[in-house]
Amino acid sequence: MKHCILQFKPLTFEDAGTIKPFLAGSGSRSCDYSLGGLLMWIGCFGYEYCIHEDTLFIKGRMGGDSPREAFSLPIGRLSLPEAVSLLRSYCRCAGRLLEFSAIPCERIDEFRGLNPMAIGLMRHYSDYLYDIREMATYAGKRMAKKRNHQNRFMCDNPDWRVEEIGAENIALVKECFRRICEMEPADSAMQAYEREQVTHVLERPELYGFESLCLFAGGEVVAFTFGEVVGDTLHDHIEKMRRDVAGSGETVFSRFSAAMLEKYPHLNYVNREDDAGDIGLQRSKLSYNPVMMIDKYNVLFE
Repeated sequence: MKHCILQFKPLTFEDAGTIKPFLAGSGSRSCDYSLGGLLMWIGCFGYEYCIHEDTLFIKGRMGGDSPREAFSLPIGRLSLPEAVSLLRSYCRCAGRLLEFSAIPCERIDEFRGLNPMAIGLMRHYSDYLYDIREMATYAGKRMAKKRNHQNRFMCDNPDWRVEEIGAENIALVKECFRRICEMEPADSAMQAYEREQVTHVLERPELYGFESLCLFAGGEVVAFTFGEVVGDTLHDHIEKMRRDVAGSGETVFSRFSAAMLEKYPHLNYVNREDDAGDIGLQRSKLSYNPVMMIDKYNVLFE
């Protein structure tokens, strides 16, 4: 590649403190602009980053083994036209077109104004956004089924309790995850990768700095969750439950939402991320009645 102004380097856990302030200023509720949304998927997308003119640029593979590279929304001091101009020069040095991926819906009109060659909706990667107060209480008619599932769990397990995940209970959380994986073998390469990342989080939680909660019943952990607060949104990065324990999923999600709302009263939303085209996940996430879908787009420039 010819010499270019932008010089990218691989994103590592050591860079978390450097990029986190930029992500907080993205103005987007998309999970793609959360620290966990990047760190958990470094191995899958090969993320690299560059900071130039107080602006964060991130690039990665389009998906899996694809050699095509695409860029995230530039975040920082530079205007979008200025950032796009720099990236066009970078791509010309590499002899290829400039492509953006996962541009959130609230910014797509700005990209249209720059006359791209093509814009395509990434439907399977739309995030599901919920009212966090509704999730914390399951109040109202439309949440009756979720409330009933939670009530059943509490009646079936009168000794239930929740705890933040820490040194004193991490072994029980790991055992819960082991049993989940044993009962439900991974059915795709993506799911296998995701489980590897959950294992990594459980082994080195301090690297991520996530908020967390685990749900106990009968002295065992039956569900757990890890998330991250960005702006007014809680990103629910990991949520695992034993499906043989009725209502454990509904309960851990509601209790986590309530705990985070108590800790961060400014929160308005919880993002349960995308469904990756999985019909079962799609049905599950729709059943919680999202208040909004955060659609994402690929954008191609000459």
